[in-house]
Amino acid sequence: SFTALRTIEPGFRTAHVVAARVSPPASSYNELPRSTTLYATILERVAALPGVKSVAAVDKLPLAQTVWGLAARVEGQFEDATRGSLPVIDHLQVVTPRYFETMGIPVRGRSFTEADRRDQVPVAIVSESVVRRFWSGGDAIGKRVGYPFPSPWMTIVGVVPDTKQDSLSDTTSMSIYVPWQQRTEMSGTEMWVLVRSAGDPSALGSTIRRIVQDVDRSVAVSDVRTMDAVVANSVRKTRFTVLLVGAFAAAALLLGAVGIYGVMSY
Repeated sequence: SFTALRTIEPGFRTAHVVAARVSPPASSYNELPRSTTLYATILERVAALPGVKSVAAVDKLPLAQTVWGLAARVEGQFEDATRGSLPVIDHLQVVTPRYFETMGIPVRGRSFTEADRRDQVPVAIVSESVVRRFWSGGDAIGKRVGYPFPSPWMTIVGVVPDTKQDSLSDTTSMSIYVPWQQRTEMSGTEMWVLVRSAGDPSALGSTIRRIVQDVDRSVAVSDVRTMDAVVANSVRKTRFTVLLVGAFAAAALLLGAVGIYGVMSY
């Protein structure tokens, strides 16, 4: 089972990608425009580094932390948010443009762009399992979904394959993605900066730290690691269990062998 778990594809390409958790102080960056400017500056400077192919950011990094979902309104199917019977989409992620390119996730339709600002029509991208759940046999592009509270409808502009979010054994695969500049006030200030490079991605860790410190010394950078390491770390508990059970099994085999040898010798 452990071997099979390690062969599961997460739905994104981990090679040559490094992630860094950027945590601005909430007291200084509690307004969306200021945090937007901060990350725009960081991403712009990182993208200009030699060997960098693509840069993006996401609020919850897959396989590194729990990615919460939301009860969603679906136009024409589930629109009354007062009845408490809205369906739940398992995972909600706030992403910047080029997130899917950086993670190697193909998009059918269109991806997010810098034009998806707060003053524009709200948009979203959903996973294939969401399409099967609500529009089986049809196309989700052009359909509309919404938050479980009074808010404008979000038009679906793209569809992506299902990806593993909480763990490699995750069976809840419905995901919805919203543009970074159209996030709600409930979104936190912390983001993960993702960089896809042509060479060794781990070499970029110190450079990302330096860039963030140059932009604002009060902003913390932590958990700098490659996505290969993130995936390996996600099965750490299972690996420990396998090793522990294996050690006890070897000890039992040794004791059994010694006991049988003693009886046969006698």
